[in-house]
Amino acid sequence: MMSVYEYFDYRKLLKDLFEEQKAQNRFFSYRTLAGMVGFTSSGFFTKILQGAVNISPQKAIAFAKAFHLTKLETRYFEKLVAFNQARTHEERRFYLEQLVALRQNKLKTLTSKEYELFSEWYFVVIREILDFYPFNGNYKELGNMLQPAIAATDARKAIDTLEELKLIRRKADGYYERTGELVNTSDSLMNVAITNFQINSSELAKDAIQNVPKEAREISTLTFSISQSTYEEIRNRLRDLRRELLELAQRETLPDRVYQVNMQLFPVTKPYNRSIGAGELLVKGKRGRKPLGLKNVSENMKMALQE
Repeated sequence: MMSVYEYFDYRKLLKDLFEEQKAQNRFFSYRTLAGMVGFTSSGFFTKILQGAVNISPQKAIAFAKAFHLTKLETRYFEKLVAFNQARTHEERRFYLEQLVALRQNKLKTLTSKEYELFSEWYFVVIREILDFYPFNGNYKELGNMLQPAIAATDARKAIDTLEELKLIRRKADGYYERTGELVNTSDSLMNVAITNFQINSSELAKDAIQNVPKEAREISTLTFSISQSTYEEIRNRLRDLRRELLELAQRETLPDRVYQVNMQLFPVTKPYNRSIGAGELLVKGKRGRKPLGLKNVSENMKMALQE
């Protein structure tokens, strides 16, 4: 008997539930399932599995009944459907936290810890700082090493999480060190976790602009008009630069501080074609937001805003 709590994709879960039922009853078919759930066409189930259509909360409950899920399993499945079909990051995060809470009651996994790893900016920073900072249990001093500083309780929470994920370990002499372990988790889970981390990292950058001396940071911005092909080229160059920076850091033999590098490239207008007009809105969120100070800037003008 398969466990529904091992899934973060309801379509894959439905496919496996059907195959399990089919193995037990060779007469069980898409048509049979369609009748149980309330679809007039058996092809609708195929479209669901292919991701061509979504299902409503009512159909989610109908599927749960068709596959004889328990009350708690049905609740998990409902949240899973809502998570996979959520349109915004806030919605995905909301439902993911509920899924993780439900999973904790049924599975002995590190799913919640994996998610928590990227929920706060200082978790990965503390892992990096152990590459050179001699930490042996003084959480207050460890917290004060970060900028901005964090509470001792937060530092302890980070150490506990990193140790449980086997990303750090305590040596025989009582000091901690990093390990070579990597976190492996589902794509759906990681996508939400990484988005959380990127949002937190952006907040760190805002703090650094105000509180870190200019000689200790490098922050600049560019605003320009480009085409889709140029966007792709810039994106590839940024990826190459990211790899080069990682290689440079890995060659470091005497590190004494941790830095955060944020690379951001995003649209601030819709695309426009002189033949067909404005293209689709590229930004999710509220409509009618105020322009970002670009109202009177000509189309071909390029601005380089640097400190």
